[in-house]
Amino acid sequence: MSRLSVVMICYNEEAMVGKSLASVQWADEIVVLDSCSTDRTVEIARQFSGCVVQSSWQGFGRQKNLALARATSPWVLSLDADEVVSPALAQEIRSLLSREPACAGYRIPRMTWYLGRFLRHVWFPDSKLRLFRREQGHWGEEEVHESLHLDGPAGSLQQPLLHYSFPSIRDHIETLQRYTSLGAEDLRRAGRSFSWLRLLGSPPAMFFKQYVWKRGFLDGLPGFIACALSGVHEFVKYAKLYELCRAGESLSPAGSQEKVTD
Repeated sequence: MSRLSVVMICYNEEAMVGKSLASVQWADEIVVLDSCSTDRTVEIARQFSGCVVQSSWQGFGRQKNLALARATSPWVLSLDADEVVSPALAQEIRSLLSREPACAGYRIPRMTWYLGRFLRHVWFPDSKLRLFRREQGHWGEEEVHESLHLDGPAGSLQQPLLHYSFPSIRDHIETLQRYTSLGAEDLRRAGRSFSWLRLLGSPPAMFFKQYVWKRGFLDGLPGFIACALSGVHEFVKYAKLYELCRAGESLSPAGSQEKVTD
């Protein structure tokens, strides 16, 4: 059976990190990279892992690559501190690694717990490439929604990874604030300019996609709220991109020259 390392990055995750790490105690190695938490995250993590290290925050992709560099097993499972490996998924992974896997990596469906229920439509399957051969994968260095770059074919697993991302709507909105800022900065760095079409069209398109096309209405009121806030996320992201573009124009050499001349 191939050995497996679980790698995790975290910051101030004392509420969930124990539950998350407890779900992968069957792994051969657990590596935790903490970004200098100020709560009990490190203390709790050390109850489950013999490799808990700290590093100042460098962005999602860079942090994950730092954690990956400390893994020693041929196979790696990347796990967030608010995710739990279900018993069924654990069995599926162990069964896969008991033989020679055909692919270099595997996508895992993720199911989110939101307002007292699992959303089986809105954000599902939300497949993530998380299980991979250590020497054939590395993370991109995007500020948010970082992706795993895999050297080889990817397959898919069937059992879900359980995601406990938002304990409350307040937490959801706080996360929305952070991620829309990072998303706007990523767009700006990529050379994207502000578009009225994106600002006005992306929010309702996102709501329609999740509520109608993905049948989010079957997730009840929690599903409706999740879809609505997904639309808000799109609007705020592009509004922040507009703000960044304006700031860039006002600080450009041409703009400064013109201002001095006036």
